[in-house]
Amino acid sequence: MKSLYEFIQDKLGTDFESNALKQDNFECGQFNGLDELLTTCFILPNSRKIALPSISGDLNHKSVVDQCITYLLSGDFFNNVLTFGYRIARNENVNNSLFCHSTNVSVTLLKSTTWRMFHDLIGTYAFVDILVNYTVIQFNGQFFSQIVGNKCNEPHLPPKWAQRASSSSERTVQMKQLTRPVTNKSFLHKLKTNSSTFFPYGRILSSSSSINRLSELREAIFPSNLIKVPQRLKIGIDLTLRKMLTRHKGLNYVSILNNICPPLIENGSELSHLGWQLPKEQVLRFLIVILQKLLPKEMFGSKKNKCKIIRNLNSLLSLPLHGCLPFNSLMKNLRLKDFKWLLVSDSSFTKQNFENSNQLVIYFVSWLFRQLIPKIIQTFFYCTEISSTVAIVFFRHDILDKLVAPFLREYFEKYLIENSICRNHNSYTLSNFNHCRMRIIPKKSNNEFRIIAIPCEGADEEEFMVYKENHKRVIAPTQKILEYLRNKRPTDFVKIYSPTQIADRIKEFKQGLLKKFNNVLPELYFMKFDVKSCYDSIPRTECMRIIKRALKKENGFFVRSQSFFNTNTGILKLTNVVNASRTPKPYELYIDNVRTVHLSNQDVIDVIEMETFKTALWVQDKCYLREDGLFQGSSLSAPIVDLVYDDLLEFYDEFKASPNQDTLILRLADDFLVISTDQQQISRIKKLAMGGFEKYNAKANEDKIITVCSQPNNDTVIQFCAMHIFIKELEVWKHSSTMNIFNIRSNSSKKIFGRLISLFNTRISYKTADSNLNSITTVLMQIYHIVKNISESYKSAFKDLSMNDTQNIQFSSFLLRIIKMTLDVCLITRYDPLIEYEVRYTILNGFLESLCSNASRFKKNIIFLREEIQHLQAYI
Repeated sequence: MKSLYEFIQDKLGTDFESNALKQDNFECGQFNGLDELLTTCFILPNSRKIALPSISGDLNHKSVVDQCITYLLSGDFFNNVLTFGYRIARNENVNNSLFCHSTNVSVTLLKSTTWRMFHDLIGTYAFVDILVNYTVIQFNGQFFSQIVGNKCNEPHLPPKWAQRASSSSERTVQMKQLTRPVTNKSFLHKLKTNSSTFFPYGRILSSSSSINRLSELREAIFPSNLIKVPQRLKIGIDLTLRKMLTRHKGLNYVSILNNICPPLIENGSELSHLGWQLPKEQVLRFLIVILQKLLPKEMFGSKKNKCKIIRNLNSLLSLPLHGCLPFNSLMKNLRLKDFKWLLVSDSSFTKQNFENSNQLVIYFVSWLFRQLIPKIIQTFFYCTEISSTVAIVFFRHDILDKLVAPFLREYFEKYLIENSICRNHNSYTLSNFNHCRMRIIPKKSNNEFRIIAIPCEGADEEEFMVYKENHKRVIAPTQKILEYLRNKRPTDFVKIYSPTQIADRIKEFKQGLLKKFNNVLPELYFMKFDVKSCYDSIPRTECMRIIKRALKKENGFFVRSQSFFNTNTGILKLTNVVNASRTPKPYELYIDNVRTVHLSNQDVIDVIEMETFKTALWVQDKCYLREDGLFQGSSLSAPIVDLVYDDLLEFYDEFKASPNQDTLILRLADDFLVISTDQQQISRIKKLAMGGFEKYNAKANEDKIITVCSQPNNDTVIQFCAMHIFIKELEVWKHSSTMNIFNIRSNSSKKIFGRLISLFNTRISYKTADSNLNSITTVLMQIYHIVKNISESYKSAFKDLSMNDTQNIQFSSFLLRIIKMTLDVCLITRYDPLIEYEVRYTILNGFLESLCSNASRFKKNIIFLREEIQHLQAYI
């Protein structure tokens, strides 16, 4: 990447002396702004060059810019920052008139006088080449912003939605859909549609009458509009599918279920609700038996294929929340020739026959893992995560019905009222209410469940598009506006927005105390509590009062879509920014996406009232409104709760520090932590919490209130928002048991290592490896826990991939990268070589301990780690 000045000198060879006007402009650059442009703008070429548009020589500077934008739009280069906010208007009178529907700041900048002089300096051909084939980034003294080129210098390719829209082959699009990763989303959180305990297994294969079932089943597996099945082969396929339908009709699903996953457990009444979950191994065994009895042998083709499919079935059941399986991993090692019922020709296995048969197998495997197996699972089991975890657990539907019945009965009686005037629950556009489906998430506490309202997205594709557009242009901006209002409000306590800020706040508090008390921490008092049924109990009228009060100081909102590329992590984040309140950080590249929404104060109130008062829970053939409170899961619920509980902390004097006392208040959602040097303040807050915060209809969970004193013999560690806090020394760390093991699935080791580095960066961003907060012992312990988590994710990602020399080289580079990242964060290592040694050893030994549990698989990695440790020890 070069400055524009270096670029025009090296690449364009501009001769300023040949043109008096150019010479004058260049020499006066410090006065006309040209010097600043040439030294603050940096340029780099795109990965692929495209032909330049034909530009008429008599066009002025602004028209040349417009012509380039029109050319890029015509080529579907919608990811180029110059095209943001523009469309080509086409009608009977105008074919390619450029239409701007949102102000593009980059284009406005390019049309300025300074850029016109730069255009004159290098000539139209070179200027157009820069706009079309280069990326230009400008530094304004604080941060970098991109003003020319594809976002983050990505290759010149149309975005995926444009490729789909312009694709001439529906078959090609469908094949891409077929080979996308397989997830567990299709069978997660699927409640039965009726209250009966009967398992509707009749609909597993088809919902049609017996006459149409065969053709409907064949059409479901091999859609006739996407794949052509030869008539001779169709006869064999129908014969195989007919066998499956016959087996399905005679299969006693419930008997097999009761035998493998029995509904009764000895002393079941003594079990907690989580004690009724089924082991994954039982669910797997049930599915294996069902598939063996349901599918004819020829469908698998061979025992080897069958074993491979069953192994993949285990992988599917083992997926965590949001996990996925690459489709090519499902196809790997399957013997195509064994699927004789799908072979186009037994005698001549030509290239064409191979490709045709391969396509049929892809359709079959896709149907198996996307439709048949998920239908079987969701028919008999309710699959869900436990609250605040990602591992999937399984319950029989009839057992879950009995477990949740008392809870749901009380929940509906206490919080909901039937919406008798609604007659159209399914439609998004025709109903006057926002309908949501109910999701039940079990909590860890016995017989406690969380009800999540999942928005319905319309009855068809057209309504779904309306829903998505409304969410993008109305709901998401309103959510950001609420966050903006909260951030703008001054408070006596420091607001935090994520667990990553906890360590920073405690460090600031600790440093203040050490300075005040001559480097000795005083006796501290803690109280930790959370609000009972936070979303259900919050008063809506109080919510609206607080929001309207916050809006009095506002005069409408401009919400603009912007992207921020983190140059340290390589992560690009798309976000809505309200009234230009978000300033890029020094290590970020700012990209203006142009799309802007304006909402007046009344617009915001109308949206919030619609989401708050007219959101209905659709259960079976009825829907229910809330008597009060909010539905958890609604897009606006969380920011509303944050606004209200900030108000709560400001309203009660008990949370304000007494003179000469020091208090730190941390709050995330409904979790509160108070640290104070004043024991009496903690007592007052405890009394208040026990009695309830009446104005806000909030009451603390009495059995979860924790109060602790940091006396010399007190080594208590409390957990707050998955962070461990050592009370006596005010030290903070995150234990590996609170870190999720990410399911990274890819056939590219480069991509896996990239994901692991990003994950490591996320873990280290909690700032718990700071020696100004924690002792060296705690810092090393924190590094060990992070390494333990990353190494488990590493083992999971590479469990099915080949371990060759290239992978070992990548592994060594990966280790060096995370060691450097850790040393950069742990600043004390710059001054103490012994601590640097301890950090390096902790990382290397942490990986070694983890990989030794699977020594044969990671043999080369282990040899490398042992050699590195030996070199490290020899150096010391």
